[in-house]
Amino acid sequence: MTDPESGAIAVNAALSQAGETLEIMLALADLDALLGGSISGLELSANWPGGQADFTGRADLAPAFDGQLALDATSFDLPLALAGVAAPELPAGLGRDRVSLASQITLAPEGSIHLRDTDLGLDGTSIRADLDLLPREARPFLRGNLALGSVLMSSDEEAAEGSRGGSGTGGDAIAGWPTAPIDASGLFALDAELAMTAEALGAGAVQIRDVVSTLRLENGRAVLDLSQARLFDGALSGQFVANGRGGFSTRAAAQISDVALGPALTALADFDRLEGTGSASFSLLGVGDSLDVLMRSL
Repeated sequence: MTDPESGAIAVNAALSQAGETLEIMLALADLDALLGGSISGLELSANWPGGQADFTGRADLAPAFDGQLALDATSFDLPLALAGVAAPELPAGLGRDRVSLASQITLAPEGSIHLRDTDLGLDGTSIRADLDLLPREARPFLRGNLALGSVLMSSDEEAAEGSRGGSGTGGDAIAGWPTAPIDASGLFALDAELAMTAEALGAGAVQIRDVVSTLRLENGRAVLDLSQARLFDGALSGQFVANGRGGFSTRAAAQISDVALGPALTALADFDRLEGTGSASFSLLGVGDSLDVLMRSL
């Protein structure tokens, strides 16, 4: 539908698959201005069984746009199926049941993407972010800040993990470490420098709290510097490296001080006959193109 006097235009479309429909609405405040190289107001929305996404802002043909993006979904099955992409299996607490997003988003004429005042909800996990994705010659560069709430594995996920591991005679215990090749190609997808904080990370009684860290990723080598964290009432710091250059390798070096031994040993080893505090440090290096080779090389 168009309005000749104002230049406004609205377009509605529908895409269907397996009896379900994705409805799309696009509205431009001034099509003539947009075609003439100026800026036009823009509204875009998509609705499908289990979700809705909306964008309100402005755009031009550079291409460039900026505005407010909002999304709330309990399922992405239909949009992903229409795009020919398989739905990922997300764990509970990290988007399995619901994903919500509110963000100010900008696509600049030079191709950079900027997210500001971003609130991402993954089930019960809250993430705040300010991010910039910049085009570069070798690979894109991502920089910014991430502030996580409590990222804790739910009880049903813990039970599933227990059934896969445990002390029984399951297949994993007999087979040993997986021998499938490690795919480190994701380390080369982009470069990054991210400042990250988290209220809590972990599962059950094993929780790392008050986390302050920095992640740097450059040409296939990722370095996580953990400058501050709390573990069993003690302090934890260290550096963790994953390197995909010329084969896969990993390094972990950490220091733990003044940890409460009673809760730590109970949670980690089901041993409750020792109290007090303890400190430790460790440094591990592993090299190998499969988890089996990597673990044997430690």
